Amino acid sequence: MKMIEKLKYVLLGAALMLCVIFVSSDAIAVTYEKLINVTTGVRIFIDDREMIPTDINNNVVDVLLYNGTTYLPVRAIAEFNDYKVVWDDQNSFVKLYTKDDANDDNTQINPSTDIAISPEDTVLTIMNELREENGLPLLYKEESLKKAAEIRVKELKSRFDHIRPTGEEWHTVLMEGVSYTIAGENLAMGYSDPQEVVEAWMGSEGHRENILESRFDRVGISHYIDSKGIHYWAQTFAGSN
Repeated sequence: MKMIEKLKYVLLGAALMLCVIFVSSDAIAVTYEKLINVTTGVRIFIDDREMIPTDINNNVVDVLLYNGTTYLPVRAIAEFNDYKVVWDDQNSFVKLYTKDDANDDNTQINPSTDIAISPEDTVLTIMNELREENGLPLLYKEESLKKAAEIRVKELKSRFDHIRPTGEEWHTVLMEGVSYTIAGENLAMGYSDPQEVVEAWMGSEGHRENILESRFDRVGISHYIDSKGIHYWAQTFAGSN
């Protein structure tokens, strides 16, 4: 029996669903623009004190309310509460210190004890960079889609397909708790590195269309390693108009 040292597969023909009609991504025709709800000028109060968020150069930063989620810099909210923020660009993590526990001159960064960026978040960052390069709105994480992706990624061990092990279409995993008018799924197996798996998806027309679909505004991503050390990835996308 021939031994395969490393499995690397990307499931071709990434699936899309519009309303309740299942269609192939190859047949997608964009007929309307996605509506994005962005509110600027949001004011933040902590214990009845107003926080004016600023960046590292003390420039005021606008707070955004994007599709119901509030975004503001970690540094702003941390320093407002007397925490020091340390960013390690090489290892891609952020650490917050109480100012009594660390001084500005001799803070030591230890990657083994700091907060690491998850593979899923790394994939999302790479995808959002690609979307930004293409003039598209950024995707944001949604917990219900994350749970759907976690279910799907573990199903791939028994059936690497857009059809679930039960014989149902993949999108039945979205039936509970996900509100959408269009949804999509990307799958991959054998890629341990987030950059590699995104490059593989971008090299496949159907998967690329999902990543750069203008109507998607939310995503759930899950990464799973089985007992044999094989890596599986699942992405569930959704959009509403």
